[in-house]
Amino acid sequence: MSLTTVAATVVPDPVLAKLPPSKPERFQRSDFIAAAIVFLVTFGVYVATLAPNVTLEDSGELITPQPS
Repeated sequence: MSLTTVAATVVPDPVLAKLPPSKPERFQRSDFIAAAIVFLVTFGVYVATLAPNVTLEDSGELITPQPS
């Protein structure tokens, strides 16, 4: 079994040919505001849940330098 493709000439659509060229999308101001809000909320939750020091699950041996 073989697959074949028959190529034909493409005739441009006259309606589409009259359209202006598209421009690349740019970020809107609202996109930056939304990103800042998400960052601040996430950072706030992160800071609020930080451990103030070494917790019970961690031992001080793990954070002290080993003698050489």
